[in-house]
Amino acid sequence: MHSDSPSPTPPTRKRRRRAVQNEDHNIDPDRGSADNISPPHPEPAVAQEQSSDRNRPVIVGINREELYEIKRKTEYLRNIIENLKATNHTACQEIEALTQENANLLHTNRRLLESSTSGNDDEHEEQEDGPPSKKSKTSPSNKIFKMYLRLGKQFSACQIMWLSPEIWDFLYTSGNTPEDEDEESYNQRTRMEAISAQLMEFLPDVLHEQLNEDLFRDRFSHGMRAIRARFVADLVQSHAMVFGILDTAFLIKEERRELPAVKELIADDTFLYKPGTDELNGLLRHPSLKKALLLLLWGPSTLNCGDTITRPKTKRTNGRLWGLEATTDALLAFGATAIYFVLSCEAEFGEVGPGGTNFQEFYEERITDLTDLHAKFPNRYKKLMKYYNNDLFHNYDNQDASAVQNERQGKLALAMEMEVDDEDSSDDN
Repeated sequence: MHSDSPSPTPPTRKRRRRAVQNEDHNIDPDRGSADNISPPHPEPAVAQEQSSDRNRPVIVGINREELYEIKRKTEYLRNIIENLKATNHTACQEIEALTQENANLLHTNRRLLESSTSGNDDEHEEQEDGPPSKKSKTSPSNKIFKMYLRLGKQFSACQIMWLSPEIWDFLYTSGNTPEDEDEESYNQRTRMEAISAQLMEFLPDVLHEQLNEDLFRDRFSHGMRAIRARFVADLVQSHAMVFGILDTAFLIKEERRELPAVKELIADDTFLYKPGTDELNGLLRHPSLKKALLLLLWGPSTLNCGDTITRPKTKRTNGRLWGLEATTDALLAFGATAIYFVLSCEAEFGEVGPGGTNFQEFYEERITDLTDLHAKFPNRYKKLMKYYNNDLFHNYDNQDASAVQNERQGKLALAMEMEVDDEDSSDDN
């Protein structure tokens, strides 16, 4: 029996395919059926698109305020970097300047060290400054040249610090006295006669005939200049042990004068007197003067001995080469004047410095002080000489000094005889 209602129309193939697509679209395999899917949450203002590919970079949206803040911080960091660069450049310049200054100090220190490494040994200087010769180092000429130099050094340190060039000509005119002579000329002539007598007494008899020779005058005068230059260079190099000033600025003359310790020493000639005493009892008793003379006579090794002073075994020290037996007035004045030059920071060590400092006058004043002390206070003078002799010549045999003097004169006479023989033989050839 058939019903009156129409039978349902079977779904066409197109409808079935659309139904399947809708079902696949609404069902997530990880979340169950379409009935259990919760409605999607509203997306935030800053959208974030997620890709199925996890290696793909994520793009984040940025608003205008955040962009302005990032730009401001970037400018701030850029300014900091520029400031650091400027600071670093300035620091590099300062480091470069300090490096150059250090190099200059090292150069000065090395130069001073080279001038004092040989101590009181004058062999190196004499060989370099001696006249060129094809003869051997042990030839009579070289021995004579060295002897002339040593005599000049000893005469400057122990007799007269500066010798006027006029003295050489005066030696051969001293017997001629002018008829009409004023007082100034008389005083000058008297002074030159005293110097001439002192020079003739100092030199060995065998050299009296050489006084008119240019070679002797040149080498003798050069020796006088050399000992003054070497001594002040040694004083600067050994400033810590001589003056007790540890600051290395002492090595630079321009900086030395600004040191408070140097200003204190040179003020009122403080370096001449023993600290804590009056001028009469403390005259020429400052510790730096004794240390300076130890340096001059026996070398820098004696400054490290403390209270017990030992003489170096080498025979090349000035104390042995000169054959000294005791302290002299001229030796004390020589040491004091050299210290005065170092502390004054003058450019040249002559009778009068370029800055106007009269070193010769200072030297003669010290000689006058000692002469007056000997005449007015003989006991104090003896104590002063003993004060220096106990340290400068302690445990030093006086017979050794006399032997050195005799040996030196004998060698000089022999060398000059050999030189004459060589000249005679060359003339015969």
